[in-house]
Amino acid sequence: PVVASAERVVQHAKRTPVSVLDATQALSIDTVPDMTICLRKDRTTMENTVAIDVTASKANQFTVPPCPQFERQELQPVETFVVNAIAAKDSSKEYRVMLDSIRKPKDPPTLCKVLLALRGNTLHQLTGNPKSHAQLLHWLFRLDPFLNEKHDKLPDLYSLADAHFHLLLALVSANTVFLQSGMTALWRLLTTNAQEAPAERTGRIHAALATMLRLVPKGNSELFPIIASSFPFRTRPKQELEWYSRQCLTALQYVPTLHAQMLEMLLDKCLEMDVEIKIGNGGQVSIDESNHSLDNAEEEMFELELHNDTTRKPMEQDKVEEKVDEMADKLDSLMTILLEHIQAHSAKHGAHSMYRMVSPVFDSSILTTHRSKFVQFVILFICGLEHNQFSENKPPHAPVAQLDREFAAKLIDIVLDPYRATVTRQSGACYLASFISRAKFVSPETSCETISALLKWAEAYMQSDYSTRASDLREQCDLHSLFYTVCQAAFYIICFRGAES
Repeated sequence: PVVASAERVVQHAKRTPVSVLDATQALSIDTVPDMTICLRKDRTTMENTVAIDVTASKANQFTVPPCPQFERQELQPVETFVVNAIAAKDSSKEYRVMLDSIRKPKDPPTLCKVLLALRGNTLHQLTGNPKSHAQLLHWLFRLDPFLNEKHDKLPDLYSLADAHFHLLLALVSANTVFLQSGMTALWRLLTTNAQEAPAERTGRIHAALATMLRLVPKGNSELFPIIASSFPFRTRPKQELEWYSRQCLTALQYVPTLHAQMLEMLLDKCLEMDVEIKIGNGGQVSIDESNHSLDNAEEEMFELELHNDTTRKPMEQDKVEEKVDEMADKLDSLMTILLEHIQAHSAKHGAHSMYRMVSPVFDSSILTTHRSKFVQFVILFICGLEHNQFSENKPPHAPVAQLDREFAAKLIDIVLDPYRATVTRQSGACYLASFISRAKFVSPETSCETISALLKWAEAYMQSDYSTRASDLREQCDLHSLFYTVCQAAFYIICFRGAES
Protein backbone atom coordinates (compact mmCIF):
# COMPACT_ATOMS: atom_id res chain seq x y z
CA PRO A 1 0.00 0.00 0.00
CA VAL A 2 2.86 2.39 0.73
CA VAL A 3 4.45 1.83 -2.69
CA ALA A 4 1.10 2.23 -4.44
CA SER A 5 0.48 5.46 -2.58
CA ALA A 6 3.92 6.70 -3.57
CA GLU A 7 3.24 5.98 -7.20
CA ARG A 8 -0.02 7.95 -7.02
CA VAL A 9 1.83 10.97 -5.66
CA VAL A 10 4.51 10.76 -8.34
CA GLN A 11 1.87 10.60 -11.09
CA HIS A 12 0.04 13.51 -9.48
CA ALA A 13 3.29 15.50 -9.40
CA LYS A 14 3.94 14.87 -13.09
CA ARG A 15 0.53 16.19 -14.08
CA THR A 16 0.56 19.47 -12.15
CA PRO A 17 2.92 21.52 -9.99
CA VAL A 18 2.28 20.39 -6.46
CA SER A 19 2.94 21.55 -2.96
CA VAL A 20 3.50 19.52 0.19
CA LEU A 21 -0.17 19.97 1.05
CA ASP A 22 -1.24 18.62 -2.36
CA ALA A 23 1.02 15.61 -1.94
CA THR A 24 -0.38 14.94 1.48
CA GLN A 25 -3.94 15.09 0.21
CA ALA A 26 -3.08 12.53 -2.47
CA LEU A 27 -2.22 10.07 0.29
CA SER A 28 -4.55 8.47 2.77
CA ILE A 29 -4.13 9.29 6.46
CA ASP A 30 -2.81 5.79 7.13
CA THR A 31 0.11 6.07 4.70
CA VAL A 32 1.35 9.59 5.42
CA PRO A 33 3.29 8.65 8.56
CA ASP A 34 5.22 5.86 6.79
CA MET A 35 7.04 8.10 4.37
CA THR A 36 8.93 11.37 4.25
CA ILE A 37 7.77 13.87 1.64
CA CYS A 38 10.34 16.44 0.63
CA LEU A 39 9.74 19.33 -1.76
CA ARG A 40 12.78 20.31 -3.82
CA LYS A 41 13.06 23.20 -6.21
CA ASP A 42 15.45 22.72 -9.11
CA ARG A 43 17.07 26.11 -9.77
CA THR A 44 18.13 25.24 -13.31
CA THR A 45 14.75 24.19 -14.60
CA MET A 46 12.66 26.11 -12.01
CA GLU A 47 10.38 23.09 -11.80
CA ASN A 48 8.96 21.71 -8.61
CA THR A 49 9.56 18.05 -7.99
CA VAL A 50 8.44 15.91 -5.16
CA ALA A 51 10.95 13.43 -3.80
CA ILE A 52 9.40 10.71 -1.72
CA ASP A 53 11.59 8.60 0.47
CA VAL A 54 9.68 5.50 1.40
CA THR A 55 11.46 4.16 4.45
CA ALA A 56 10.84 1.05 6.46
CA SER A 57 9.57 2.57 9.66
CA LYS A 58 10.18 0.80 12.95
CA ALA A 59 6.61 1.52 13.93
CA ASN A 60 4.97 -0.33 11.04
CA GLN A 61 3.36 -2.71 13.48
CA PHE A 62 1.46 0.20 15.02
CA THR A 63 -1.13 0.86 12.33
CA VAL A 64 -4.60 2.19 13.01
CA PRO A 65 -7.33 -0.02 11.50
CA PRO A 66 -9.53 1.61 8.87
CA CYS A 67 -12.74 3.39 9.79
CA PRO A 68 -15.91 1.31 10.13
CA GLN A 69 -18.01 1.22 6.99
CA PHE A 70 -21.74 2.01 6.86
CA GLU A 71 -24.22 2.06 4.01
CA ARG A 72 -24.57 5.46 2.37
CA GLN A 73 -28.27 5.68 3.16
CA GLU A 74 -27.49 5.10 6.86
CA LEU A 75 -24.75 7.72 7.08
CA GLN A 76 -26.31 10.47 4.94
CA PRO A 77 -28.99 11.61 7.47
CA VAL A 78 -26.42 11.76 10.27
CA GLU A 79 -24.04 13.81 8.13
CA THR A 80 -26.80 16.29 7.33
CA PHE A 81 -27.74 16.52 11.00
CA VAL A 82 -24.11 17.15 12.05
CA VAL A 83 -23.53 19.77 9.34
CA ASN A 84 -26.65 21.69 10.42
CA ALA A 85 -25.73 21.40 14.11
CA ILE A 86 -22.19 22.70 13.57
CA ALA A 87 -23.44 25.55 11.41
CA ALA A 88 -25.95 26.64 14.09
CA LYS A 89 -23.38 26.14 16.90
CA ASP A 90 -24.53 25.86 20.51
CA SER A 91 -27.67 27.93 20.00
CA SER A 92 -29.55 25.09 18.31
CA LYS A 93 -31.27 22.05 19.70
CA GLU A 94 -29.39 19.82 17.24
CA TYR A 95 -26.04 20.97 18.61
CA ARG A 96 -27.07 20.20 22.21
CA VAL A 97 -28.38 16.79 21.18
CA MET A 98 -25.08 16.01 19.44
CA LEU A 99 -23.17 17.21 22.48
CA ASP A 100 -25.21 15.00 24.82
CA SER A 101 -24.67 11.98 22.58
CA ILE A 102 -20.90 12.40 23.06
CA ARG A 103 -21.01 13.38 26.74
CA LYS A 104 -23.36 10.50 27.69
CA PRO A 105 -23.01 7.85 25.00
CA LYS A 106 -26.10 5.65 25.11
CA ASP A 107 -26.41 4.74 21.41
CA PRO A 108 -23.01 3.51 20.15
CA PRO A 109 -24.06 3.06 16.46
CA THR A 110 -25.38 6.61 16.22
CA LEU A 111 -22.36 7.99 18.05
CA CYS A 112 -20.06 6.14 15.67
CA LYS A 113 -21.80 7.78 12.69
CA VAL A 114 -21.58 11.19 14.38
CA LEU A 115 -17.83 10.77 14.83
CA LEU A 116 -17.44 9.79 11.18
CA ALA A 117 -19.52 12.79 10.11
CA LEU A 118 -17.42 15.18 12.21
CA ARG A 119 -14.36 13.93 10.35
CA GLY A 120 -15.92 15.01 7.05
CA ASN A 121 -17.04 18.40 5.80
CA THR A 122 -17.33 19.97 9.24
CA LEU A 123 -13.75 19.30 10.32
CA HIS A 124 -12.44 22.64 9.07
CA GLN A 125 -15.02 24.46 11.18
CA LEU A 126 -13.87 22.68 14.36
CA THR A 127 -10.17 23.22 13.73
CA GLY A 128 -10.51 26.73 12.30
CA ASN A 129 -12.50 28.14 15.20
CA PRO A 130 -11.86 25.92 18.25
CA LYS A 131 -13.10 28.51 20.78
CA SER A 132 -16.62 28.40 19.33
CA HIS A 133 -16.70 24.62 19.78
CA ALA A 134 -14.66 24.35 22.96
CA GLN A 135 -17.25 22.28 24.81
CA LEU A 136 -17.67 19.85 21.92
CA LEU A 137 -13.92 19.42 21.57
CA HIS A 138 -13.58 18.94 25.32
CA TRP A 139 -15.99 16.00 25.35
CA LEU A 140 -14.46 14.52 22.21
CA PHE A 141 -11.09 14.34 23.95
CA ARG A 142 -12.71 13.00 27.14
CA LEU A 143 -14.68 10.27 25.37
CA ASP A 144 -14.05 6.65 26.30
CA PRO A 145 -14.95 4.80 23.08
CA PHE A 146 -14.45 1.23 24.24
CA LEU A 147 -17.53 -0.95 24.60
CA ASN A 148 -17.90 -3.80 27.04
CA GLU A 149 -19.69 -5.94 24.47
CA LYS A 150 -20.30 -5.89 20.74
CA HIS A 151 -23.35 -4.03 19.45
CA ASP A 152 -25.50 -5.66 16.79
CA LYS A 153 -25.48 -2.57 14.55
CA LEU A 154 -21.71 -2.10 14.66
CA PRO A 155 -19.27 -4.05 12.47
CA ASP A 156 -17.15 -5.17 15.44
CA LEU A 157 -16.39 -4.48 19.08
CA TYR A 158 -13.87 -1.73 18.32
CA SER A 159 -15.75 0.15 15.59
CA LEU A 160 -16.55 3.09 17.88
CA ALA A 161 -12.93 3.28 19.04
CA ASP A 162 -11.63 3.22 15.46
CA ALA A 163 -13.98 6.06 14.45
CA HIS A 164 -12.94 8.05 17.52
CA PHE A 165 -9.22 7.57 16.89
CA HIS A 166 -9.49 8.58 13.25
CA LEU A 167 -11.31 11.74 14.31
CA LEU A 168 -8.59 12.58 16.84
CA LEU A 169 -5.90 12.03 14.20
CA ALA A 170 -7.76 14.25 11.76
CA LEU A 171 -8.08 17.01 14.36
CA VAL A 172 -4.39 16.90 15.24
CA SER A 173 -3.22 16.78 11.62
CA ALA A 174 -5.47 19.73 10.71
CA ASN A 175 -4.40 21.89 13.67
CA THR A 176 -1.43 21.00 15.88
CA VAL A 177 -2.91 23.02 18.74
CA PHE A 178 -4.82 19.82 19.57
CA LEU A 179 -1.65 17.72 19.84
CA GLN A 180 -1.31 17.98 23.62
CA SER A 181 -4.98 17.19 24.19
CA GLY A 182 -4.87 14.30 21.73
CA MET A 183 -1.83 12.64 23.31
CA THR A 184 -3.26 13.14 26.80
CA ALA A 185 -6.56 11.57 25.76
CA LEU A 186 -4.90 8.51 24.26
CA TRP A 187 -2.50 8.00 27.16
CA ARG A 188 -5.35 8.30 29.64
CA LEU A 189 -7.29 5.61 27.78
CA LEU A 190 -4.19 3.44 27.83
CA THR A 191 -3.54 3.65 31.56
CA THR A 192 -6.92 4.20 33.23
CA ASN A 193 -8.70 1.07 34.48
CA ALA A 194 -7.02 -1.02 31.81
CA GLN A 195 -5.03 -3.60 33.80
CA GLU A 196 -7.15 -6.42 32.41
CA ALA A 197 -7.71 -4.91 28.96
CA PRO A 198 -7.20 -7.27 26.02
CA ALA A 199 -4.12 -6.88 23.87
CA GLU A 200 -6.23 -5.78 20.90
CA ARG A 201 -7.46 -2.76 22.83
CA THR A 202 -4.04 -1.61 24.02
CA GLY A 203 -2.61 -2.28 20.57
CA ARG A 204 -5.17 0.05 18.99
CA ILE A 205 -4.35 2.84 21.44
CA HIS A 206 -0.62 2.47 20.89
CA ALA A 207 -1.21 2.47 17.14
CA ALA A 208 -3.24 5.69 17.36
CA LEU A 209 -0.58 7.35 19.52
CA ALA A 210 2.24 6.22 17.22
CA THR A 211 0.36 7.51 14.17
CA MET A 212 -0.26 10.84 15.89
CA LEU A 213 3.45 11.21 16.64
CA ARG A 214 4.36 10.38 13.06
CA LEU A 215 1.89 12.99 11.81
CA VAL A 216 3.32 15.64 14.16
CA PRO A 217 6.96 14.73 15.02
CA LYS A 218 7.31 17.52 17.56
CA GLY A 219 5.03 15.46 19.81
CA ASN A 220 8.01 13.19 20.57
CA SER A 221 9.38 15.87 22.88
CA GLU A 222 5.99 16.66 24.43
CA LEU A 223 4.90 13.12 25.26
CA PHE A 224 7.26 12.43 28.17
CA PRO A 225 5.83 15.11 30.53
CA ILE A 226 2.40 13.52 30.03
CA ILE A 227 3.78 10.07 30.88
CA ALA A 228 5.78 11.25 33.89
CA SER A 229 2.96 13.31 35.40
CA SER A 230 0.51 10.40 35.16
CA PHE A 231 2.71 7.77 36.79
CA PRO A 232 0.80 6.11 39.66
CA PHE A 233 1.90 6.91 43.20
CA ARG A 234 3.85 4.19 44.97
CA THR A 235 0.94 3.45 47.31
CA ARG A 236 -1.23 2.33 44.38
CA PRO A 237 -1.82 -1.41 43.81
CA LYS A 238 1.05 -3.44 42.42
CA GLN A 239 -0.90 -4.42 39.30
CA GLU A 240 -1.44 -0.78 38.38
CA LEU A 241 2.25 0.03 38.77
CA GLU A 242 3.23 -2.99 36.69
CA TRP A 243 0.76 -2.13 33.94
CA TYR A 244 1.89 1.47 33.71
CA SER A 245 5.57 0.51 33.58
CA ARG A 246 4.99 -2.02 30.81
CA GLN A 247 3.04 0.52 28.74
CA CYS A 248 5.88 3.01 29.14
CA LEU A 249 8.36 0.46 27.80
CA THR A 250 6.01 -0.49 24.96
CA ALA A 251 5.86 3.17 23.90
CA LEU A 252 9.62 3.09 23.37
CA GLN A 253 9.07 0.93 20.29
CA TYR A 254 7.75 3.96 18.40
CA VAL A 255 9.36 6.76 20.47
CA PRO A 256 12.94 5.50 20.96
CA THR A 257 14.18 9.04 21.61
CA LEU A 258 12.60 8.86 25.08
CA HIS A 259 14.55 5.77 26.12
CA ALA A 260 16.98 7.50 28.49
CA GLN A 261 14.24 9.63 30.06
CA MET A 262 11.98 6.63 30.52
CA LEU A 263 14.72 4.62 32.22
CA GLU A 264 15.49 7.55 34.51
CA MET A 265 11.83 7.84 35.46
CA LEU A 266 11.48 4.12 36.24
CA LEU A 267 14.70 4.09 38.25
CA ASP A 268 13.53 7.12 40.22
CA LYS A 269 10.24 5.37 41.02
CA CYS A 270 12.16 2.31 42.19
CA LEU A 271 14.38 4.54 44.32
CA GLU A 272 11.33 6.05 46.01
CA MET A 273 10.19 2.60 47.06
CA ASP A 274 13.72 1.55 48.00
CA VAL A 275 14.25 4.38 50.48
CA GLU A 276 10.77 3.81 51.96
CA ILE A 277 12.02 0.48 53.32
CA LYS A 278 14.13 1.23 56.39
CA ILE A 279 16.54 -1.32 57.83
CA GLY A 280 17.67 -0.43 61.34
CA ASN A 281 21.04 -1.14 62.91
CA GLY A 282 19.55 -4.15 64.64
CA GLY A 283 18.07 -5.53 61.43
CA GLN A 284 14.52 -4.29 62.09
CA VAL A 285 12.67 -3.50 58.88
CA SER A 286 10.00 -0.81 58.72
CA ILE A 287 8.37 1.70 56.38
CA ASP A 288 9.44 5.32 56.53
CA GLU A 289 6.21 7.28 56.95
CA SER A 290 7.71 10.58 58.04
CA ASN A 291 6.73 13.75 56.22
CA HIS A 292 10.31 15.06 56.40
CA SER A 293 9.30 18.03 58.53
CA LEU A 294 11.60 19.49 61.18
CA ASP A 295 9.50 18.22 64.06
CA ASN A 296 9.51 14.67 62.76
CA ALA A 297 13.25 14.85 62.15
CA GLU A 298 13.83 15.85 65.78
CA GLU A 299 11.55 13.11 67.03
CA GLU A 300 13.35 10.47 64.96
CA MET A 301 16.71 11.67 66.32
CA PHE A 302 15.78 10.48 69.82
CA GLU A 303 13.54 7.61 68.81
CA LEU A 304 16.14 4.94 69.61
CA GLU A 305 16.68 6.30 73.09
CA LEU A 306 13.02 6.73 74.06
CA HIS A 307 11.47 3.73 72.37
CA ASN A 308 12.44 0.16 71.88
CA ASP A 309 11.20 -1.71 68.84
CA THR A 310 10.91 -4.91 70.87
CA THR A 311 8.12 -3.34 72.94
CA ARG A 312 5.78 -3.08 69.97
CA LYS A 313 2.47 -4.73 70.30
CA PRO A 314 2.02 -7.89 68.19
CA MET A 315 -0.79 -6.37 66.12
CA GLU A 316 1.26 -3.26 65.41
CA GLN A 317 4.26 -5.36 64.44
CA ASP A 318 2.10 -7.41 62.07
CA LYS A 319 0.87 -4.25 60.35
CA VAL A 320 4.45 -3.02 59.92
CA GLU A 321 5.53 -6.34 58.43
CA GLU A 322 2.54 -6.32 56.10
CA LYS A 323 3.42 -2.83 54.84
CA VAL A 324 7.05 -3.84 54.35
CA ASP A 325 6.07 -6.94 52.39
CA GLU A 326 3.70 -4.94 50.22
CA MET A 327 6.27 -2.27 49.39
CA ALA A 328 8.99 -4.87 48.80
CA ASP A 329 6.67 -6.77 46.47
CA LYS A 330 6.02 -3.63 44.42
CA LEU A 331 9.73 -2.87 44.24
CA ASP A 332 10.49 -6.44 43.15
CA SER A 333 7.87 -6.23 40.41
CA LEU A 334 9.18 -2.96 38.97
CA MET A 335 12.79 -4.09 39.22
CA THR A 336 11.93 -7.33 37.43
CA ILE A 337 10.24 -5.44 34.58
CA LEU A 338 13.18 -3.05 34.34
CA LEU A 339 15.85 -5.78 34.37
CA GLU A 340 13.96 -7.81 31.76
CA HIS A 341 13.88 -4.77 29.50
CA ILE A 342 17.59 -4.10 30.06
CA GLN A 343 18.44 -7.71 29.26
CA ALA A 344 16.34 -7.74 26.08
CA HIS A 345 17.75 -4.41 24.87
CA SER A 346 21.33 -5.45 25.67
CA ALA A 347 20.95 -8.71 23.77
CA LYS A 348 19.90 -6.79 20.67
CA HIS A 349 21.96 -3.60 20.87
CA GLY A 350 24.72 -4.47 23.31
CA ALA A 351 25.11 -3.67 26.99
CA HIS A 352 27.29 -0.66 26.25
CA SER A 353 24.39 1.37 24.85
CA MET A 354 22.29 0.61 27.92
CA TYR A 355 25.17 1.59 30.20
CA ARG A 356 25.40 4.95 28.44
CA MET A 357 21.76 5.66 29.30
CA VAL A 358 21.82 4.40 32.91
CA SER A 359 25.18 5.89 33.91
CA PRO A 360 23.90 9.51 34.10
CA VAL A 361 21.02 8.30 36.29
CA PHE A 362 23.55 6.79 38.66
CA ASP A 363 25.31 10.15 38.95
CA SER A 364 22.19 12.26 39.40
CA SER A 365 19.95 9.98 41.48
CA ILE A 366 21.43 6.75 42.82
CA LEU A 367 24.76 8.12 44.03
CA THR A 368 23.16 11.01 45.89
CA THR A 369 20.27 9.03 47.43
CA HIS A 370 20.69 8.06 51.06
CA ARG A 371 19.62 4.56 52.13
CA SER A 372 19.45 3.15 48.61
CA LYS A 373 19.79 -0.61 49.00
CA PHE A 374 18.70 -2.41 45.83
CA VAL A 375 18.38 -0.15 42.80
CA GLN A 376 22.14 0.33 42.39
CA PHE A 377 22.48 -3.32 41.37
CA VAL A 378 21.13 -2.30 37.95
CA ILE A 379 24.64 -1.09 37.07
CA LEU A 380 26.19 -4.35 38.25
CA PHE A 381 23.61 -6.25 36.20
CA ILE A 382 24.48 -4.33 33.02
CA CYS A 383 28.22 -4.88 33.51
CA GLY A 384 27.54 -8.57 34.09
CA LEU A 385 25.53 -8.79 30.88
CA GLU A 386 28.43 -7.40 28.89
CA HIS A 387 30.82 -9.87 30.54
CA ASN A 388 28.51 -12.77 29.68
CA GLN A 389 28.18 -11.60 26.07
CA PHE A 390 31.94 -11.57 25.61
CA SER A 391 32.51 -14.78 27.58
CA GLU A 392 30.13 -17.02 25.60
CA ASN A 393 31.81 -18.65 22.60
CA LYS A 394 34.72 -16.24 22.83
CA PRO A 395 36.99 -16.60 19.76
CA PRO A 396 40.75 -15.95 19.89
CA HIS A 397 41.79 -12.29 20.02
CA ALA A 398 38.22 -11.24 20.72
CA PRO A 399 37.59 -7.96 22.58
CA VAL A 400 37.21 -8.21 26.34
CA ALA A 401 34.53 -6.70 28.53
CA GLN A 402 35.32 -3.12 29.51
CA LEU A 403 32.25 -1.82 31.35
CA ASP A 404 33.42 -3.06 34.75
CA ARG A 405 36.73 -1.20 34.36
CA GLU A 406 34.95 1.87 33.03
CA PHE A 407 32.54 1.94 35.97
CA ALA A 408 35.36 1.37 38.47
CA ALA A 409 37.36 4.22 36.92
CA LYS A 410 34.28 6.43 37.09
CA LEU A 411 33.88 5.77 40.82
CA ILE A 412 37.59 6.37 41.45
CA ASP A 413 37.31 9.73 39.71
CA ILE A 414 34.38 10.61 41.97
CA VAL A 415 36.35 9.67 45.09
CA LEU A 416 39.43 11.67 44.03
CA ASP A 417 37.54 14.73 42.79
CA PRO A 418 38.24 17.53 45.31
CA TYR A 419 35.42 19.69 43.93
CA ARG A 420 32.68 17.25 44.87
CA ALA A 421 30.90 17.19 48.19
CA THR A 422 32.45 14.99 50.85
CA VAL A 423 29.26 12.96 51.21
CA THR A 424 29.22 12.25 47.48
CA ARG A 425 32.87 11.15 47.55
CA GLN A 426 32.13 8.87 50.48
CA SER A 427 29.21 7.32 48.62
CA GLY A 428 31.47 6.76 45.62
CA ALA A 429 34.01 4.96 47.81
CA CYS A 430 31.31 2.73 49.30
CA TYR A 431 29.88 1.83 45.90
CA LEU A 432 33.39 1.20 44.58
CA ALA A 433 34.22 -1.21 47.42
CA SER A 434 30.94 -3.05 47.04
CA PHE A 435 31.26 -3.32 43.26
CA ILE A 436 34.84 -4.60 43.22
CA SER A 437 34.21 -7.02 46.09
CA ARG A 438 30.89 -8.49 45.03
CA ALA A 439 31.11 -8.61 41.23
CA LYS A 440 32.76 -11.93 40.36
CA PHE A 441 33.47 -10.84 36.79
CA VAL A 442 35.81 -8.04 37.93
CA SER A 443 39.35 -9.13 37.11
CA PRO A 444 42.14 -9.34 39.74
CA GLU A 445 44.03 -6.65 37.82
CA THR A 446 41.12 -4.23 38.27
CA SER A 447 40.97 -5.07 41.99
CA CYS A 448 44.69 -4.37 42.44
CA GLU A 449 44.52 -1.11 40.50
CA THR A 450 41.55 0.04 42.60
CA ILE A 451 43.26 -0.74 45.90
CA SER A 452 46.42 1.00 44.67
CA ALA A 453 44.51 4.17 43.76
CA LEU A 454 42.72 4.28 47.12
CA LEU A 455 45.84 3.66 49.22
CA LYS A 456 47.92 6.17 47.27
CA TRP A 457 45.30 8.82 47.99
CA ALA A 458 45.23 7.82 51.68
CA GLU A 459 49.03 8.03 51.86
CA ALA A 460 49.04 11.48 50.27
CA TYR A 461 46.30 12.58 52.67
CA MET A 462 48.38 11.55 55.71
CA GLN A 463 51.47 13.33 54.40
CA SER A 464 49.63 16.57 53.79
CA ASP A 465 49.88 19.38 56.34
CA TYR A 466 46.54 20.53 57.78
CA SER A 467 46.18 23.72 59.73
CA THR A 468 43.09 22.50 61.53
CA ARG A 469 43.42 19.82 64.17
CA ALA A 470 40.71 17.85 65.92
CA SER A 471 40.13 18.55 69.60
CA ASP A 472 38.55 15.19 70.41
CA LEU A 473 37.83 11.82 68.87
CA ARG A 474 34.36 12.71 67.61
CA GLU A 475 35.59 15.85 65.88
CA GLN A 476 38.47 13.89 64.40
CA CYS A 477 36.04 11.42 62.83
CA ASP A 478 33.98 14.23 61.36
CA LEU A 479 37.01 16.15 60.13
CA HIS A 480 38.67 13.18 58.42
CA SER A 481 35.55 11.21 57.51
CA LEU A 482 36.55 10.83 53.86
CA PHE A 483 39.95 9.42 54.83
CA TYR A 484 38.39 6.78 57.06
CA THR A 485 35.83 5.88 54.38
CA VAL A 486 38.53 5.41 51.73
CA CYS A 487 40.60 3.26 54.08
CA GLN A 488 37.60 1.16 54.97
CA ALA A 489 36.81 0.70 51.25
CA ALA A 490 40.35 -0.50 50.56
CA PHE A 491 40.26 -2.94 53.52
CA TYR A 492 36.87 -4.20 52.41
CA ILE A 493 38.19 -5.05 48.94
CA ILE A 494 41.26 -6.73 50.42
CA CYS A 495 39.08 -8.92 52.62
CA PHE A 496 37.04 -10.21 49.67
CA ARG A 497 39.57 -10.17 46.80
CA GLY A 498 42.95 -10.15 48.54
CA ALA A 499 43.67 -13.84 48.12
CA GLU A 500 43.04 -14.02 44.38
CA SER A 501 44.67 -10.65 43.69
